[in-house]
Amino acid sequence: MDEDFEIIEAVRNGDIEKFAILVEKYSSRVFRIVRRFAKSEADAFDLAQEIWIKAFQKLGEFRGAAPV
Repeated sequence: MDEDFEIIEAVRNGDIEKFAILVEKYSSRVFRIVRRFAKSEADAFDLAQEIWIKAFQKLGEFRGAAPV
């Protein structure tokens, strides 16, 4: 998990390409969770994409108090 915090700090410091590492690492987990709530697989993909966009936008507010 320390690696995740290092990646987050790198992204927060301007190395935005590193965000792709988090997406690759956690995308299947995010999709599995979202798929339980979505009506279709296409909806699940759309929701997962929205989650990643929002995560990127809010990364500056991340305090590290909760697990990634």
